[in-house]
Amino acid sequence: MYIKAKKSLGQNFLIDRVVLEKITSITNITGKEVLEVGPGSGNLTTYILKQKPNKLYVIEKDDDLAIVLKEKFDNAIEIINNDILKISEDKISNQKLSVFGNLPYNISTEILSKWILNIGSNFWFESLVLMFQKEVADRIISEFNNSNYGRLSILSSWKLNVKKEKLKRIVSQWMTEQGDPGIRLDTVEAFDAAKKGIHLF
Repeated sequence: MYIKAKKSLGQNFLIDRVVLEKITSITNITGKEVLEVGPGSGNLTTYILKQKPNKLYVIEKDDDLAIVLKEKFDNAIEIINNDILKISEDKISNQKLSVFGNLPYNISTEILSKWILNIGSNFWFESLVLMFQKEVADRIISEFNNSNYGRLSILSSWKLNVKKEKLKRIVSQWMTEQGDPGIRLDTVEAFDAAKKGIHLF
């Protein structure tokens, strides 16, 4: 079944098996509670489940994809069919969550900024493994006196330790608004971020 990625929602679907395995091996999630943001067609979801988490929550705004995920995984996951920007993540579970996200490219910085600014004194997550476009990644890890240095760099270093993982040949399935299918090869940056002063890997 070919699922059309919606440009208006910034959707992109990971399909490279090697990359999916690398992403889910960055941090140990066996027996832990996990949150996946933007699961899309469920490719990364499949590999997360192979790591045997205790529970997997997924947040998917797209109603059509939420139905696909329900048909594909049934009770193996808990689907939250809502907008990530409208959710209080600390209300999802009473356990700290390991978070994975192939984030929608058009709101990826907004999501990360929201999470950092809303942390307070109690972290709701144990780790963040997130995929960004390269230009966004460069801003996240940029240091002072660098042209990429700015608000996102300051926020990210304020409360997070960020480790950059280079993921080559991320393959995204996509379809234009005119209905033309295609394949795009991207170089995307993944990050494992833990709360300040703690390295989890």
